Amino acid sequence: MEISFNYISTFVSLIYGLAMAHALTCIAEYIQNFKKIKNYWVWWIWAIFLLLLSNGFWISLYHIWHDLESWKVSYIVFITFESCLFYLIYYIFFNHLKDMSDNDLKKEFYENKTLFFSLLVVAMICMLNISDIIIGKLSIYESFYKFPPYPALVAFILIFTKNHKIHAILATLLTGFALIDFLLN
Repeated sequence: MEISFNYISTFVSLIYGLAMAHALTCIAEYIQNFKKIKNYWVWWIWAIFLLLLSNGFWISLYHIWHDLESWKVSYIVFITFESCLFYLIYYIFFNHLKDMSDNDLKKEFYENKTLFFSLLVVAMICMLNISDIIIGKLSIYESFYKFPPYPALVAFILIFTKNHKIHAILATLLTGFALIDFLLN
């Protein structure tokens, strides 16, 4: 199919932009109403991680798909799926103040953690591993060797963990590693 990557990236950019706009709107509401909400520092760490992840996903999208000359409909569907998944993750994690119960970030985090982390696992594996496999850049083994699924494994563990200390430690470690990775690369 003769479709330019620029055309596809523009479409995907709209979905990413909607997710970022939603997140930033919610963050602005929280900052404006800082005294009215019950803050939870682990929630803020994950918010930072998601903002970093958006940059990483955007860079990965270009890196993986930009030089593809022949497009299949399945590629477009897969990229759209990844982008929609990204939007859903943001929409589940960032709630408008009027949609929060008791204006409590901790309560919101633990109510939505299973769905949030489940979608995060799928999104990470799709972006870091399956994309390269689909277009034939890497085999399954090469993909998981090049990008070990450690962040996805951490998110997978957090789906089932109710321990607040484990959530705090893993959120801090994962966000710290993401921040260091962005600063070094």
